[in-house]
Amino acid sequence: MDVILANANGEEERVVNCEYDFSIGGEGTFELSIPYADWTGDITFGKRVYIPGTEYGGIVKAIEGDTSKETVFVRGYTWRGYWSKKLFKGSLNGDLAVILETLIGAYSGIFRVSGLTGITASAMISDYVTIEEAARIVLGQFGLRLALKYVQAAESGYCLVSAVPARNTDDEISQDGYLNFASEDYRMGVNHLIAYNGTDIVHVYADINGNVSTVQTLFGTDEFTAAYYDDDDDVTRLRENAMSQLEEMSNYKQLRVTYRDTDRIDLEVGDIVGGIDYVTGHKIQKPITSKIVTLRDGNLSIQYGVKEEQT
Repeated sequence: MDVILANANGEEERVVNCEYDFSIGGEGTFELSIPYADWTGDITFGKRVYIPGTEYGGIVKAIEGDTSKETVFVRGYTWRGYWSKKLFKGSLNGDLAVILETLIGAYSGIFRVSGLTGITASAMISDYVTIEEAARIVLGQFGLRLALKYVQAAESGYCLVSAVPARNTDDEISQDGYLNFASEDYRMGVNHLIAYNGTDIVHVYADINGNVSTVQTLFGTDEFTAAYYDDDDDVTRLRENAMSQLEEMSNYKQLRVTYRDTDRIDLEVGDIVGGIDYVTGHKIQKPITSKIVTLRDGNLSIQYGVKEEQT
């Protein structure tokens, strides 16, 4: 997969001889590693680097030379990375394509939305979220995900934005296929937190699934208690802070995923990965939140991240 260099207007210039890391989701950045011997100085700020037909690419925003490694490092945000650097709050209404155009806003010069989908949606985003999260909220209602792909046009390339069905691999991969995973159903967390501020005392509880409330559901040998001090003198805020604290201390389910023969499956951010451990009986599903594509020493590798940065 060759990396192409284009000028700030998207006009193709040449192929770049380099190793690379493209982070799709997650950090949302890229890095090209170019040996001094191959550095010609024509890669400058504002130019584009990309692999045509994929979302692996972005705009050059940082250049570092390292004499100890005799390498120039070229960095920037990936196309999806830009979707994590702009916030949205408010109502979204209309065809999904119109909603995506609304979210793009000032990015419309580099991003283009595919045609109308025929699907009308409505959503109210009450708190500031990234435009990628806003898109996920809207598209998720219909089992869709955000898809990005750089189109290499004759005069000026652009990143095509569309809504496509999210793939669910639950029926395709498991421990007897080409997915390895370690699952953990952890029920040793704190489920009763006693919070105090020197004047007030409040009790908050978590149930067996880690849901936090003011109602106790676990007792006896299933109850695990801890104390939490907060200097906030407002009892309502004390309770809210305690509930947030308990969420981090309570039970959880965790999935760590690795793949064998990754050339047999290609997942994208927004797809759902799932599996079952036939020994423990644990079954879990998680959305893919990041994808890192790396070329080192001629070897191409892919690492997927699932919810909560577990990999």
